Amino acid sequence: AQVDEFSRKLAEATDRNEKIEADCNERVAFIEEKFELDTASLELENNELHAASVRYLADARELDRQVVQLHAEAVAMVDEIERLRGERDAALKAQAELNDALLAQRDLMAEVAALKDRLAASEQRAAVAEAKIEVMTQMKIE
Repeated sequence: AQVDEFSRKLAEATDRNEKIEADCNERVAFIEEKFELDTASLELENNELHAASVRYLADARELDRQVVQLHAEAVAMVDEIERLRGERDAALKAQAELNDALLAQRDLMAEVAALKDRLAASEQRAAVAEAKIEVMTQMKIE
């Protein structure tokens, strides 16, 4: 009877053990499948991240190239601004010289006008003197 009882308990324990083992095997299979899916998902994500990093690196290189180009353009613009400032300064100097020349011309024109007035006055005096001489000559002749 004890052997039968022991055999029955052994059979029950074996059944429980087989169920536990089957359950464990099922869980292990599930975990392995989940691990494989997670690994595949991580590999996919890693590939996507790698592709993104390659794109970002290419973008960064392009931006770096653009920064170098913009810097070169800025330097050229600064040079052009300096050149234009030089031209402007030269033009301002020429304008100031022209203004001085125009002022001098105006002064000369005023002097010329004064000389013309003096000449006209002298010519009038000379004409008056000639008229007096003529009158005196006429008076002497008579």
